[in-house]
Amino acid sequence: MTERGVVLHILMDGEKNGVSGTAPVREQLDRHAEMTDAQRSFIKRLAEGCIEDRLRLDAVIEKFSGRPASKQRPAVRNALRMGIYQILWMDGVSDYAACSESVELVKKCGLPQMAGFVNGVLRNVARRKQAVLEELSVSESAEVRYSIPAWILEMWTQQYGAERAAGIAAASSGIRPVTIRLAARVKGGQKEELLRGMAAAGAEVTPARWAPAAYELRHTGDIRRLPGFREGFWIVQDESSQLACSLLKITGKETVVDVCAAPGGKALACAERLGGNGKVRAFDLYPQKVERIRENAERMKLSARVDAEVRDASVPRPEDADSADVLICDLPCSGLGVIGRKGDIRFRLQPSDLDALSALQKKILSASAGYLRRGGELLYSTCTIDRLENDGVADYIEKELGMEPVRIGDRLPAGFPGVDGNRVQMTPDLQGTDGFFAALFRRQK
Repeated sequence: MTERGVVLHILMDGEKNGVSGTAPVREQLDRHAEMTDAQRSFIKRLAEGCIEDRLRLDAVIEKFSGRPASKQRPAVRNALRMGIYQILWMDGVSDYAACSESVELVKKCGLPQMAGFVNGVLRNVARRKQAVLEELSVSESAEVRYSIPAWILEMWTQQYGAERAAGIAAASSGIRPVTIRLAARVKGGQKEELLRGMAAAGAEVTPARWAPAAYELRHTGDIRRLPGFREGFWIVQDESSQLACSLLKITGKETVVDVCAAPGGKALACAERLGGNGKVRAFDLYPQKVERIRENAERMKLSARVDAEVRDASVPRPEDADSADVLICDLPCSGLGVIGRKGDIRFRLQPSDLDALSALQKKILSASAGYLRRGGELLYSTCTIDRLENDGVADYIEKELGMEPVRIGDRLPAGFPGVDGNRVQMTPDLQGTDGFFAALFRRQK
């Protein structure tokens, strides 16, 4: 199967089964391990771009075909999306290749009679490429400008104001880099050699802005093939998540409980700071996710400090009362802060989900708060920028669970924006990180 054939399969399967985003892309990359890094990078870029930019692509389809994308046959619709995305946003692909390969895909899907139609639409788009890009950038429809559903944009406008909402939407659009955290044991010459090896493998590597161990990677395919992955020299973890971990005071002998830990980024960041007497207890609801925590802990040479267990965080365990010096509650949320990485979230999420997620977070916090010893610290965090889930739940922790707010300004880099007492809201437009919220509390002695 060709690279474009793999992408078409991802898009068609996503429409048919309602499953899209990063997981199906990763699954297909695993199935085609024989492909080169360049081929896999192409698949990842094109598939994720078509998923994320669906509203913009469909606006172009309707303009140049005279029919809504929803009225096109699935194979035709997705072949057009792929062709248009390559023409408009993939400079390394010639317009001829984008058109001809899309036509071939339609033929292979048993629709040779649609080949001329697809060819005509794509060639017209290619002829007017610059005009199309300009029209999209100034479209009266904010949905089309940012490829984000209207209800999300309206909510951000209500919560942040029109100017910030536009900035968040713009920063959430387009391809975001993969951010990694280097293991603490990687230092000096070994660190420089590792970074040079990544660059030699085709990745563009740049230091992140705030966290000292964070690096951004661009132009990657399957990052598991990059130097240092198998050796556990680094792990994927956004800078925002790394900064959230830095809020916790860990001296080396604490017991850390992470109640929704998968894939284990925060748990492992804490484990690196522990000594022989310290321990991280990492829980998650799903066995396959717990197994992933264990795999990451083993790869990062931290298995001795991390115990991973299947557990429903919403069900309290009285036997674990007063057992944790540090409690991490990074809870299920709407994920609106990471739509630049998981483009399908914006289309799967519904307004009613926000109330349900907020209620679930409170249930988990109520069940978990008793694990914390008196004087211990609780980190509440989400990867969203919805204030109902964030500030609303943080208020619940303080007022209903009786936790004491802990000011965090001195635990973050100097001049770090978005801090409000014991809380910090990170957004792609302000700090350049994923959208992320964190609040720190202490159980009163």
